[in-house]
Amino acid sequence: NIPIASFFMMTGFISLIRYYFNAPSVLQEVGSISILDEEVTKSLAADTKAEREVIRGDFYEKSRLNMIIGKVSHGNRRNVWMYTFIAVVGIFCSLFLGAYVMGSSEGHGEIEGLLDMNDFVYEPKHKLPYPTCRMGSDVAIPGEEDTALADYAYLSVIAYTDSDATGTNNSTQEQLDVWFGKGFAVDEKGVVEDYRKETKIDSSVQFKLISFPSRTNFTVLAVRGTNNGWDALSDAQLWSAAWLSQALRFILPFGELWNPILENLIYFVSALQSTRLKKVAYYQPLAKFVRHLKEEGSYDGIYSDLRITGHSLGGGLAMIAGAQTGTPAIGLSGPNNMLSRLTFKPRITKEQLDEFTFNIIPDKDPVPRIDDRAELYQRIHCRASDSNFADCHTSTRSLCEILSTCGNNPNGVNKRPLFCFCHDEFGYDKPRQIGDKTYESVCDA
Repeated sequence: NIPIASFFMMTGFISLIRYYFNAPSVLQEVGSISILDEEVTKSLAADTKAEREVIRGDFYEKSRLNMIIGKVSHGNRRNVWMYTFIAVVGIFCSLFLGAYVMGSSEGHGEIEGLLDMNDFVYEPKHKLPYPTCRMGSDVAIPGEEDTALADYAYLSVIAYTDSDATGTNNSTQEQLDVWFGKGFAVDEKGVVEDYRKETKIDSSVQFKLISFPSRTNFTVLAVRGTNNGWDALSDAQLWSAAWLSQALRFILPFGELWNPILENLIYFVSALQSTRLKKVAYYQPLAKFVRHLKEEGSYDGIYSDLRITGHSLGGGLAMIAGAQTGTPAIGLSGPNNMLSRLTFKPRITKEQLDEFTFNIIPDKDPVPRIDDRAELYQRIHCRASDSNFADCHTSTRSLCEILSTCGNNPNGVNKRPLFCFCHDEFGYDKPRQIGDKTYESVCDA
Protein backbone atom coordinates (compact mmCIF):
# COMPACT_ATOMS: atom_id res chain seq x y z
CA ASN A 1 0.00 0.00 0.00
CA ILE A 2 2.07 2.92 -1.34
CA PRO A 3 0.12 5.78 0.33
CA ILE A 4 0.32 4.15 3.77
CA ALA A 5 3.99 3.29 3.27
CA SER A 6 4.78 6.89 2.26
CA PHE A 7 2.91 8.25 5.29
CA PHE A 8 4.82 5.97 7.67
CA MET A 9 8.14 6.86 6.04
CA MET A 10 7.43 10.55 6.56
CA THR A 11 6.41 10.18 10.22
CA GLY A 12 9.26 7.74 10.81
CA PHE A 13 11.77 10.26 9.44
CA ILE A 14 10.47 12.92 11.81
CA SER A 15 10.82 10.50 14.74
CA LEU A 16 14.33 9.66 13.54
CA ILE A 17 15.35 13.31 13.68
CA ARG A 18 13.96 13.71 17.19
CA TYR A 19 15.52 10.50 18.45
CA TYR A 20 19.03 11.15 17.23
CA PHE A 21 19.35 14.92 17.49
CA ASN A 22 17.23 16.10 20.37
CA ALA A 23 18.67 14.41 23.47
CA PRO A 24 22.33 14.33 22.38
CA SER A 25 22.28 18.06 21.63
CA VAL A 26 21.54 18.69 25.31
CA LEU A 27 24.16 16.25 26.52
CA GLN A 28 26.80 17.89 24.37
CA GLU A 29 26.72 20.91 26.69
CA VAL A 30 27.75 18.97 29.81
CA GLY A 31 29.20 15.72 28.53
CA SER A 32 28.04 12.18 29.05
CA ILE A 33 28.50 9.51 31.72
CA SER A 34 29.90 7.28 29.02
CA ILE A 35 33.31 8.68 30.07
CA LEU A 36 32.90 7.22 33.57
CA ASP A 37 36.39 5.71 33.71
CA GLU A 38 37.95 9.06 32.86
CA GLU A 39 35.98 10.82 35.61
CA VAL A 40 36.98 8.23 38.23
CA THR A 41 40.64 8.56 37.18
CA LYS A 42 40.50 12.36 37.54
CA SER A 43 38.91 12.05 40.96
CA LEU A 44 41.60 9.70 42.24
CA ALA A 45 44.40 11.83 40.81
CA ALA A 46 43.09 15.06 42.35
CA ASP A 47 45.47 16.63 44.84
CA THR A 48 42.98 18.20 47.20
CA LYS A 49 39.61 17.27 48.65
CA ALA A 50 38.07 20.38 47.10
CA GLU A 51 39.12 19.30 43.62
CA ARG A 52 37.69 15.85 44.22
CA GLU A 53 34.38 17.35 45.36
CA VAL A 54 34.15 19.50 42.22
CA ILE A 55 34.81 16.53 39.97
CA ARG A 56 32.34 14.38 41.94
CA GLY A 57 29.62 17.08 41.79
CA ASP A 58 30.14 17.49 38.08
CA PHE A 59 29.79 13.74 37.66
CA TYR A 60 26.54 13.64 39.72
CA GLU A 61 25.06 16.45 37.61
CA LYS A 62 25.89 14.64 34.39
CA SER A 63 24.40 11.43 35.79
CA ARG A 64 21.17 13.18 36.80
CA LEU A 65 20.81 14.89 33.41
CA ASN A 66 21.50 11.63 31.61
CA MET A 67 18.74 9.93 33.64
CA ILE A 68 16.27 12.73 32.85
CA ILE A 69 17.00 12.61 29.14
CA GLY A 70 16.76 8.85 29.24
CA LYS A 71 13.31 9.05 30.81
CA VAL A 72 12.15 11.56 28.20
CA SER A 73 13.41 9.54 25.25
CA HIS A 74 12.81 6.07 26.67
CA GLY A 75 10.08 6.62 29.27
CA ASN A 76 7.00 4.55 30.09
CA ARG A 77 4.84 6.36 27.57
CA ARG A 78 7.13 5.34 24.76
CA ASN A 79 6.97 1.74 25.94
CA VAL A 80 3.17 1.84 26.18
CA TRP A 81 2.80 3.05 22.59
CA MET A 82 5.39 0.57 21.38
CA TYR A 83 3.57 -2.35 23.03
CA THR A 84 0.23 -1.05 21.71
CA PHE A 85 1.61 -0.97 18.18
CA ILE A 86 3.00 -4.49 18.58
CA ALA A 87 -0.39 -5.69 19.90
CA VAL A 88 -2.27 -4.19 16.93
CA VAL A 89 0.18 -5.75 14.47
CA GLY A 90 -0.18 -9.06 16.33
CA ILE A 91 -3.98 -8.93 16.07
CA PHE A 92 -3.87 -8.36 12.32
CA CYS A 93 -1.28 -11.09 11.86
CA SER A 94 -3.45 -13.49 13.87
CA LEU A 95 -6.50 -12.63 11.77
CA PHE A 96 -4.55 -13.16 8.57
CA LEU A 97 -3.07 -16.44 9.78
CA GLY A 98 -6.50 -17.60 10.95
CA ALA A 99 -8.03 -16.65 7.61
CA TYR A 100 -5.34 -18.57 5.74
CA VAL A 101 -5.67 -21.67 7.93
CA MET A 102 -9.48 -21.71 8.10
CA GLY A 103 -10.04 -20.77 4.49
CA SER A 104 -13.54 -19.75 3.44
CA SER A 105 -16.89 -21.44 3.79
CA GLU A 106 -20.20 -20.77 2.15
CA GLY A 107 -22.48 -21.40 5.12
CA HIS A 108 -23.73 -23.99 7.56
CA GLY A 109 -26.60 -26.41 7.84
CA GLU A 110 -30.02 -25.97 9.33
CA ILE A 111 -30.71 -25.07 12.95
CA GLU A 112 -31.24 -28.25 14.98
CA GLY A 113 -33.24 -28.99 18.12
CA LEU A 114 -36.67 -27.71 17.06
CA LEU A 115 -39.62 -27.47 19.44
CA ASP A 116 -43.05 -27.41 17.81
CA MET A 117 -44.96 -24.19 18.38
CA ASN A 118 -48.12 -26.17 19.22
CA ASP A 119 -46.41 -28.05 22.09
CA PHE A 120 -44.31 -25.37 23.82
CA VAL A 121 -44.55 -21.66 24.46
CA TYR A 122 -42.56 -18.76 25.92
CA GLU A 123 -44.94 -16.29 27.49
CA PRO A 124 -44.07 -12.61 26.90
CA LYS A 125 -42.65 -10.82 29.92
CA HIS A 126 -45.36 -8.22 30.36
CA LYS A 127 -43.58 -6.35 33.16
CA LEU A 128 -40.36 -5.50 31.32
CA PRO A 129 -40.54 -6.51 27.65
CA TYR A 130 -38.31 -4.87 25.09
CA PRO A 131 -40.10 -1.84 23.62
CA THR A 132 -39.26 -3.08 20.10
CA CYS A 133 -40.61 -6.64 20.54
CA ARG A 134 -43.43 -5.29 18.44
CA MET A 135 -42.39 -3.07 15.54
CA GLY A 136 -44.50 -0.76 13.45
CA SER A 137 -45.87 -1.67 10.03
CA ASP A 138 -43.23 0.49 8.33
CA VAL A 139 -40.57 -2.03 9.35
CA ALA A 140 -42.22 -5.32 10.33
CA ILE A 141 -43.57 -7.95 7.97
CA PRO A 142 -47.16 -6.80 7.29
CA GLY A 143 -49.52 -8.53 9.70
CA GLU A 144 -46.62 -9.91 11.78
CA GLU A 145 -45.82 -6.85 13.87
CA ASP A 146 -46.00 -8.68 17.22
CA THR A 147 -43.04 -10.96 16.40
CA ALA A 148 -41.03 -8.48 14.33
CA LEU A 149 -37.90 -8.38 16.50
CA ALA A 150 -37.67 -12.19 16.63
CA ASP A 151 -38.42 -12.45 12.89
CA TYR A 152 -35.50 -10.24 11.89
CA ALA A 153 -33.19 -11.98 14.37
CA TYR A 154 -34.13 -15.34 12.84
CA LEU A 155 -33.69 -14.10 9.28
CA SER A 156 -30.22 -12.81 10.15
CA VAL A 157 -29.39 -16.27 11.57
CA ILE A 158 -30.48 -18.23 8.48
CA ALA A 159 -28.48 -15.90 6.25
CA TYR A 160 -25.58 -18.21 7.11
CA THR A 161 -27.29 -21.31 5.73
CA ASP A 162 -26.83 -22.66 2.22
CA SER A 163 -27.88 -25.49 -0.06
CA ASP A 164 -26.29 -28.86 0.50
CA ALA A 165 -23.21 -29.97 -1.41
CA THR A 166 -25.26 -31.37 -4.30
CA GLY A 167 -27.41 -28.26 -4.57
CA THR A 168 -30.60 -30.39 -4.60
CA ASN A 169 -31.94 -29.21 -1.24
CA ASN A 170 -32.48 -25.65 -0.12
CA SER A 171 -31.86 -25.53 3.63
CA THR A 172 -32.92 -21.88 3.73
CA GLN A 173 -36.38 -22.64 2.35
CA GLU A 174 -36.84 -25.48 4.82
CA GLN A 175 -36.06 -23.21 7.73
CA LEU A 176 -38.35 -20.49 6.42
CA ASP A 177 -41.18 -23.04 6.31
CA VAL A 178 -40.41 -24.10 9.87
CA TRP A 179 -40.45 -20.53 11.20
CA PHE A 180 -43.25 -18.86 9.24
CA GLY A 181 -45.26 -21.84 8.03
CA LYS A 182 -45.36 -23.63 4.72
CA GLY A 183 -45.31 -21.28 1.74
CA PHE A 184 -45.52 -18.06 3.77
CA ALA A 185 -41.95 -17.01 2.89
CA VAL A 186 -39.98 -17.93 -0.24
CA ASP A 187 -36.23 -18.02 -0.75
CA GLU A 188 -35.75 -16.27 -4.11
CA LYS A 189 -32.46 -18.04 -4.72
CA GLY A 190 -32.82 -17.94 -8.50
CA VAL A 191 -33.20 -14.15 -8.56
CA VAL A 192 -29.96 -13.69 -6.62
CA GLU A 193 -28.01 -16.23 -8.70
CA ASP A 194 -29.21 -14.70 -11.98
CA TYR A 195 -28.26 -11.22 -10.82
CA ARG A 196 -24.79 -12.34 -9.77
CA LYS A 197 -24.23 -13.98 -13.14
CA GLU A 198 -25.53 -11.02 -15.14
CA THR A 199 -23.53 -8.41 -13.26
CA LYS A 200 -20.50 -10.67 -12.66
CA ILE A 201 -20.17 -9.59 -9.04
CA ASP A 202 -16.53 -9.97 -8.00
CA SER A 203 -17.20 -9.96 -4.26
CA SER A 204 -17.53 -12.57 -1.54
CA VAL A 205 -20.56 -10.85 0.04
CA GLN A 206 -23.43 -13.33 0.34
CA PHE A 207 -27.10 -12.43 0.68
CA LYS A 208 -30.52 -14.06 0.38
CA LEU A 209 -33.68 -12.52 -1.01
CA ILE A 210 -36.80 -13.62 0.85
CA SER A 211 -40.24 -12.71 -0.46
CA PHE A 212 -43.67 -13.00 1.17
CA PRO A 213 -46.25 -13.79 -1.56
CA SER A 214 -49.23 -12.99 0.64
CA ARG A 215 -47.75 -9.58 1.49
CA THR A 216 -47.69 -7.59 -1.75
CA ASN A 217 -44.19 -6.46 -2.80
CA PHE A 218 -42.73 -7.02 0.68
CA THR A 219 -39.22 -8.50 0.64
CA VAL A 220 -36.34 -8.98 3.07
CA LEU A 221 -32.70 -9.10 2.01
CA ALA A 222 -30.69 -11.12 4.57
CA VAL A 223 -26.92 -10.50 4.47
CA ARG A 224 -24.47 -13.10 5.74
CA GLY A 225 -22.20 -11.98 8.55
CA THR A 226 -18.69 -12.95 9.62
CA ASN A 227 -18.39 -16.62 8.70
CA ASN A 228 -14.65 -17.24 8.40
CA GLY A 229 -11.23 -15.70 8.87
CA TRP A 230 -11.36 -13.64 5.67
CA ASP A 231 -14.62 -12.04 6.81
CA ALA A 232 -13.03 -11.17 10.16
CA LEU A 233 -10.11 -9.58 8.33
CA SER A 234 -12.57 -7.55 6.24
CA ASP A 235 -14.26 -6.36 9.45
CA ALA A 236 -10.92 -5.20 10.77
CA GLN A 237 -10.06 -3.34 7.58
CA LEU A 238 -13.41 -1.55 7.27
CA TRP A 239 -13.76 -0.49 10.91
CA SER A 240 -10.19 -0.43 12.28
CA ALA A 241 -9.87 3.36 11.95
CA ALA A 242 -13.14 3.79 13.87
CA TRP A 243 -12.26 1.66 16.89
CA LEU A 244 -8.73 3.05 17.07
CA SER A 245 -10.22 6.54 17.11
CA GLN A 246 -12.62 5.47 19.84
CA ALA A 247 -9.65 4.29 21.90
CA LEU A 248 -7.94 7.65 21.32
CA ARG A 249 -11.09 9.49 22.37
CA PHE A 250 -11.23 7.44 25.56
CA ILE A 251 -7.69 8.52 26.46
CA LEU A 252 -8.12 12.22 25.64
CA PRO A 253 -9.62 14.58 28.25
CA PHE A 254 -13.23 15.48 27.40
CA GLY A 255 -12.98 13.01 24.52
CA GLU A 256 -16.52 13.58 23.23
CA LEU A 257 -15.56 17.13 22.27
CA TRP A 258 -13.19 15.70 19.67
CA ASN A 259 -15.89 13.87 17.66
CA PRO A 260 -15.90 16.30 14.68
CA ILE A 261 -12.11 16.01 14.47
CA LEU A 262 -12.23 12.20 14.80
CA GLU A 263 -14.65 11.94 11.89
CA ASN A 264 -12.21 13.80 9.65
CA LEU A 265 -9.26 11.84 11.06
CA ILE A 266 -10.97 8.57 10.13
CA TYR A 267 -11.70 9.96 6.68
CA PHE A 268 -8.04 10.93 6.25
CA VAL A 269 -6.78 7.50 7.32
CA SER A 270 -9.29 5.76 5.03
CA ALA A 271 -8.30 8.03 2.13
CA LEU A 272 -4.71 6.83 2.51
CA GLN A 273 -5.77 3.21 2.14
CA SER A 274 -8.66 3.78 -0.27
CA THR A 275 -7.25 1.35 -2.83
CA ARG A 276 -7.23 -1.50 -0.31
CA LEU A 277 -10.61 -0.61 1.16
CA LYS A 278 -12.25 -0.92 -2.25
CA LYS A 279 -11.48 -4.63 -2.22
CA VAL A 280 -13.42 -5.16 1.02
CA ALA A 281 -16.16 -2.59 0.36
CA TYR A 282 -18.82 -5.32 0.34
CA TYR A 283 -21.53 -2.73 0.90
CA GLN A 284 -21.16 -1.46 -2.69
CA PRO A 285 -22.43 -4.57 -4.55
CA LEU A 286 -25.08 -4.95 -1.84
CA ALA A 287 -26.31 -1.37 -2.30
CA LYS A 288 -26.23 -1.85 -6.07
CA PHE A 289 -28.48 -4.92 -5.78
CA VAL A 290 -30.87 -3.01 -3.50
CA ARG A 291 -31.16 -0.19 -6.04
CA HIS A 292 -31.73 -2.75 -8.77
CA LEU A 293 -34.62 -4.32 -6.84
CA LYS A 294 -36.22 -0.97 -6.01
CA GLU A 295 -35.87 0.74 -9.36
CA GLU A 296 -39.07 1.32 -11.31
CA GLY A 297 -39.96 -1.52 -13.67
CA SER A 298 -37.48 -4.02 -12.18
CA TYR A 299 -39.16 -7.44 -11.72
CA ASP A 300 -42.51 -5.67 -12.16
CA GLY A 301 -42.04 -4.10 -8.75
CA ILE A 302 -42.65 -7.32 -6.78
CA TYR A 303 -39.52 -6.78 -4.67
CA SER A 304 -39.75 -3.01 -4.30
CA ASP A 305 -40.97 -2.84 -0.66
CA LEU A 306 -37.62 -3.93 0.72
CA ARG A 307 -36.01 -4.36 4.15
CA ILE A 308 -32.41 -5.41 4.87
CA THR A 309 -31.11 -7.40 7.81
CA GLY A 310 -27.96 -9.23 8.89
CA HIS A 311 -25.80 -10.30 11.81
CA SER A 312 -22.29 -9.04 12.66
CA LEU A 313 -20.56 -8.00 9.41
CA GLY A 314 -23.89 -8.58 7.65
CA GLY A 315 -25.61 -6.17 10.02
CA GLY A 316 -22.97 -3.50 9.46
CA LEU A 317 -23.21 -3.88 5.69
CA ALA A 318 -27.01 -3.87 5.86
CA MET A 319 -27.02 -0.55 7.74
CA ILE A 320 -24.56 1.03 5.29
CA ALA A 321 -26.56 -0.07 2.25
CA GLY A 322 -29.83 0.86 3.94
CA ALA A 323 -28.66 4.41 4.69
CA GLN A 324 -27.27 4.84 1.16
CA THR A 325 -30.43 3.63 -0.57
CA GLY A 326 -33.10 4.90 1.82
CA THR A 327 -34.11 1.37 2.83
CA PRO A 328 -34.97 0.34 6.43
CA ALA A 329 -32.14 -1.85 7.77
CA ILE A 330 -32.11 -3.94 10.95
CA GLY A 331 -28.75 -5.15 12.22
CA LEU A 332 -28.11 -7.79 14.89
CA SER A 333 -24.79 -7.20 16.68
CA GLY A 334 -23.60 -5.14 13.71
CA PRO A 335 -20.75 -2.60 13.89
CA ASN A 336 -22.04 0.97 13.72
CA ASN A 337 -21.19 3.61 11.15
CA MET A 338 -21.61 7.08 12.66
CA LEU A 339 -17.92 8.06 12.97
CA SER A 340 -16.89 6.33 9.74
CA ARG A 341 -19.84 7.54 7.65
CA LEU A 342 -17.65 9.92 5.61
CA THR A 343 -15.45 7.05 4.40
CA PHE A 344 -18.20 5.24 2.48
CA LYS A 345 -18.95 5.95 -1.16
CA PRO A 346 -21.36 7.58 -1.55
CA ARG A 347 -21.04 9.29 1.81
CA ILE A 348 -23.69 8.79 4.47
CA THR A 349 -25.22 11.59 6.54
CA LYS A 350 -26.14 11.45 10.20
CA GLU A 351 -29.77 11.98 9.25
CA GLN A 352 -29.76 8.95 6.95
CA LEU A 353 -28.35 6.70 9.67
CA ASP A 354 -30.85 8.00 12.23
CA GLU A 355 -33.80 7.49 9.90
CA PHE A 356 -33.11 4.18 8.17
CA THR A 357 -30.95 2.05 10.50
CA PHE A 358 -31.73 0.06 13.64
CA ASN A 359 -29.22 -2.05 15.58
CA ILE A 360 -29.89 -4.81 18.14
CA ILE A 361 -27.06 -4.58 20.71
CA PRO A 362 -26.52 -7.45 23.20
CA ASP A 363 -24.88 -6.62 26.51
CA LYS A 364 -21.11 -7.29 26.65
CA ASP A 365 -20.96 -7.88 22.89
CA PRO A 366 -17.85 -5.98 21.71
CA VAL A 367 -18.74 -5.79 18.00
CA PRO A 368 -21.75 -3.38 18.18
CA ARG A 369 -19.57 -1.13 20.38
CA ILE A 370 -17.39 -0.42 17.35
CA ASP A 371 -18.07 3.09 16.05
CA ASP A 372 -20.85 5.30 17.43
CA ARG A 373 -24.43 4.10 17.14
CA ALA A 374 -27.26 5.98 15.45
CA GLU A 375 -30.45 7.11 17.20
CA LEU A 376 -32.41 3.85 16.76
CA TYR A 377 -31.20 0.78 18.63
CA GLN A 378 -32.34 -1.85 21.13
CA ARG A 379 -30.17 -3.19 23.92
CA ILE A 380 -30.86 -6.80 24.90
CA HIS A 381 -29.58 -8.85 27.81
CA CYS A 382 -26.84 -11.48 27.51
CA ARG A 383 -26.59 -14.25 30.11
CA ALA A 384 -23.04 -15.29 29.21
CA SER A 385 -20.47 -14.84 31.96
CA ASP A 386 -18.16 -11.84 31.96
CA SER A 387 -15.23 -14.13 31.17
CA ASN A 388 -17.08 -15.43 28.11
CA PHE A 389 -18.26 -12.08 26.75
CA ALA A 390 -17.43 -13.08 23.15
CA ASP A 391 -20.31 -15.57 23.27
CA CYS A 392 -22.69 -12.60 23.52
CA HIS A 393 -21.97 -12.09 19.82
CA THR A 394 -23.59 -15.45 18.98
CA SER A 395 -26.67 -14.87 16.82
CA THR A 396 -28.60 -17.89 18.16
CA ARG A 397 -28.06 -16.71 21.76
CA SER A 398 -29.56 -13.33 20.86
CA LEU A 399 -32.49 -15.08 19.16
CA CYS A 400 -33.14 -17.06 22.35
CA GLU A 401 -33.01 -13.89 24.45
CA ILE A 402 -35.59 -12.21 22.22
CA LEU A 403 -37.90 -15.27 22.22
CA SER A 404 -37.59 -15.65 25.99
CA THR A 405 -38.42 -11.99 26.64
CA CYS A 406 -40.88 -11.17 23.86
CA GLY A 407 -42.49 -14.61 23.71
CA ASN A 408 -43.12 -16.83 20.69
CA ASN A 409 -46.89 -16.52 20.93
CA PRO A 410 -47.61 -12.93 21.99
CA ASN A 411 -51.18 -12.72 20.71
CA GLY A 412 -52.11 -16.38 20.28
CA VAL A 413 -52.07 -16.12 16.50
CA ASN A 414 -48.53 -15.37 15.27
CA LYS A 415 -46.74 -18.39 16.69
CA ARG A 416 -43.03 -19.07 16.20
CA PRO A 417 -41.17 -22.32 17.03
CA LEU A 418 -38.64 -22.65 19.85
CA PHE A 419 -35.28 -24.39 20.09
CA CYS A 420 -33.73 -26.87 22.51
CA PHE A 421 -30.40 -25.02 22.56
CA CYS A 422 -31.99 -22.02 24.28
CA HIS A 423 -32.15 -24.02 27.50
CA ASP A 424 -29.51 -26.69 26.92
CA GLU A 425 -26.69 -24.43 25.71
CA PHE A 426 -27.56 -20.92 26.87
CA GLY A 427 -29.35 -21.57 30.17
CA TYR A 428 -32.75 -20.03 29.44
CA ASP A 429 -35.81 -21.39 31.20
CA LYS A 430 -37.57 -24.38 29.73
CA PRO A 431 -40.60 -23.30 27.72
CA ARG A 432 -44.04 -24.11 29.11
CA GLN A 433 -45.55 -27.31 27.78
CA ILE A 434 -48.96 -26.83 26.16
CA GLY A 435 -49.14 -30.05 24.11
CA ASP A 436 -48.73 -33.78 24.63
CA LYS A 437 -44.97 -33.92 24.17
CA THR A 438 -42.55 -33.26 27.01
CA TYR A 439 -39.38 -31.21 26.71
CA GLU A 440 -37.20 -34.19 27.59
CA SER A 441 -38.82 -36.46 25.00
CA VAL A 442 -38.01 -33.94 22.23
CA CYS A 443 -34.64 -32.49 23.26
CA ASP A 444 -33.03 -35.57 24.81
CA ALA A 445 -33.97 -37.85 21.96
